[in-house]
Amino acid sequence: MKVIWPLSLYRFLKLIGQVELEKKVLDCGAGGPRPPLALFHDYGYETHGIDISESAITASEKFIRERGMKLKIIKG
Repeated sequence: MKVIWPLSLYRFLKLIGQVELEKKVLDCGAGGPRPPLALFHDYGYETHGIDISESAITASEKFIRERGMKLKIIKG
């Protein structure tokens, strides 16, 4: 099932796609059942995330596992 992200994330991707930047992203508060880093992963970004909540990290790990993604989200 395809995840639909908030329009603001798509706008941000379009904006940063107009300049030459290294494709790496850090998200603070990155956990949860629909981690936004997944969208950046789909667009070829190297992803890194931190979250203070163990339950949010666990929820994001489930999302990642179900989709076979390689997102890096740690407690921090």
